[in-house]
Amino acid sequence: MLLEREHDRLKKQLTTLATCDVDIDDLTKLQAKWKEELCFALCASPLLAALDTLIKRREHDAYPTDAYHALIYQVHVYKRASWELLHQAFGSSLSPYLNEWGHLRKQYRRLYKSSMEPHKKLSVALQADYLRTQLSTLLPKTGSPLSADVLLHEAQKKGNAALLSMLMAQLTNMKRLVEEAQQPKHSLPAVTHESAHQTT
Repeated sequence: MLLEREHDRLKKQLTTLATCDVDIDDLTKLQAKWKEELCFALCASPLLAALDTLIKRREHDAYPTDAYHALIYQVHVYKRASWELLHQAFGSSLSPYLNEWGHLRKQYRRLYKSSMEPHKKLSVALQADYLRTQLSTLLPKTGSPLSADVLLHEAQKKGNAALLSMLMAQLTNMKRLVEEAQQPKHSLPAVTHESAHQTT
């Protein structure tokens, strides 16, 4: 539930970043927000580094689109890696709680709200702290053969591979559509008055 909320917030922030026109003050506020609120600190390191690079570039360049695109890419990597890490931590025990789209079922959303937020929603910072606390007791301890660092590294690799695969499929499809658009249209032969008369 909390991870889905975090990903929803990132989705909204992606919409703003996609404009490639965010001033330095707003980027700095986003940086402070992410440092406090992102649940997977190790996962977030490349994301925060990309944001730091964008802020520095933004000081000298009004529209550093490549830096924006690098940051957007890292947001997608973080989302995939954090979800994969959760799956590796809990295994198939997550399945009964998720619908066919991988989202938490409505009855468990209601259960969470009634038990955890009966009167008002927890602050985002508290939600992040709570999720970190839950994960710290369930993930393997650092130094063990399957440490959280190892799981995270594997999750990031899978996230990168999955994202690249998706992007390549989109590019292939775009190339096909462009090629089809560039092909000359075959016009139908003109129907003469005589042939039309014979047809009738």
